[in-house]
This record gives sequence, C-alpha cells and structure tokens, in this order.
Amino acid sequence: MTRLRHAVTLFAVTCIALSSTSADTLKALQLSGGCCHDYKSQKGIIAKGLAERLDIDVTDYLEMDADKFKAHLSEPGWSAGYDLMANGVKWVTSDSE
Repeated sequence: MTRLRHAVTLFAVTCIALSSTSADTLKALQLSGGCCHDYKSQKGIIAKGLAERLDIDVTDYLEMDADKFKAHLSEPGWSAGYDLMANGVKWVTSDSE
C-alpha cells in the first residue's frame, strides 16, 4: 500500500506541475491491471481524486490479462494524445521472487 501512496503522490505532483503551466485540460492515461490489488476500484478512486483537485481528464485502461496488456502496449500510437501516464500493474509469474 505504501508504494501505491507514493505512486499516487508522484502522479498528483506531476499533474499539479503540468496544470500550473497550461490553461488546457490535462489528458492522462491510467494503465492498471494484474493481480494482487483491487485495480477495478482503484482506477475510479484515483481518477475521481485527481479530477477534484485538477483540471484533468483521466482515461482508464484496465486489463487483467498480461498478454492482452502487453499486446495493447505494442500497438503503434497507443499513448498518442496524452500529456501524462500512470502505470500501476503487477503480475506474479512462477519465476517471480
């Protein structure tokens, strides 16, 4: 949970820094999925919290299957049009420590 708090804090600080230099709405892409956390709930909580504090439009990409997630990120232009991205994924494999 501590890592999640650090990641959210870093994301928020980055958003604040970017929003102070532009009058336009920030476009953010939040990538999440995998095992080990309640990503389905977190995506809404994080997006709502940021929107309450910043002029930001958060698009969520949630994929629980590692192969599908990697395939999506392999597509050309998957990140086009976004000012920033947050990546919160975790998969455990048999060779994970």
